[in-house]
Amino acid sequence: MTVRNSALRARIENHRKFFDQNEKADFSLARRYFRGDFWSSREGGAGEIDRVARSILCSKNLIYSVCDSALAGLLGPNPRVGVVPRNPEAEHLSGAVSAFMDWVFMTNRMRRRSAVGLMDAVLCKRGVFKSTWQEDEDRPRVGTVDPALLYFDLVARDPEDIRYFIEATPLTRADVEWRIAQGLYPSDALSRLKSDRYPKWLVDQGGRRGADNVKNLDSWFTVYEYYDREKGIVQHYSADEDEVLLEDKLDYNPYTLFYLNHSGVDCLGVSEVQLILPQQQTINDL
Repeated sequence: MTVRNSALRARIENHRKFFDQNEKADFSLARRYFRGDFWSSREGGAGEIDRVARSILCSKNLIYSVCDSALAGLLGPNPRVGVVPRNPEAEHLSGAVSAFMDWVFMTNRMRRRSAVGLMDAVLCKRGVFKSTWQEDEDRPRVGTVDPALLYFDLVARDPEDIRYFIEATPLTRADVEWRIAQGLYPSDALSRLKSDRYPKWLVDQGGRRGADNVKNLDSWFTVYEYYDREKGIVQHYSADEDEVLLEDKLDYNPYTLFYLNHSGVDCLGVSEVQLILPQQQTINDL
């Protein structure tokens, strides 16, 4: 039996529209400037700018300087965990808990992942971690989520009060086949889902030349993971087919959202880099 969720489809469309109108262009611009791609937007392209001109542009890369300073000042070389017992009865467990958390940090390469999350917060206003359970390895897994792929409740002013999260997850055919084999998706899901090229609305504007062709070597299915914290359910949803592929109980909130500056209104955050993008453009034009 096919389960529909037209209300979720409308919510996704509204979030996508909001992101396209308010954040997508600035996210792409900040990431391009961080990489030093100032000249790619100029008339004639990179071929007309010689080596000396490029070195001058790179020496005035304010975006990279801000991001590099944040990584150096806020992220240590090797994150560790210090456990503080809350009562005398727990003191004898502090060593074991510290060792376990250090093992979790080490196996998840938390220094590297934290650097990516912090870079997202500096360039794109917020960083996102996602915690899941890796059954085949019997351990927690912590990864980063591109903030451009995660929508959430814009009413909440604190991350703990966010009522729902929606993550856009492009899947390959192999990903869908694995989920069918695990009994997560219906056995005939592949015949009902529509495959396509990698979603263009997920691609950075002004991205690196040829990257789209590499991504499109595979067939892609866009599935939205919807986490409703009020109702305590999680759904995997195909907006193209208006079909719920999976519904289960939500045991915990997998997302940790953080920002360096509060927006004063919601949990979108404010980025120093976003504030100086006009100055960087002015410097490039001089």
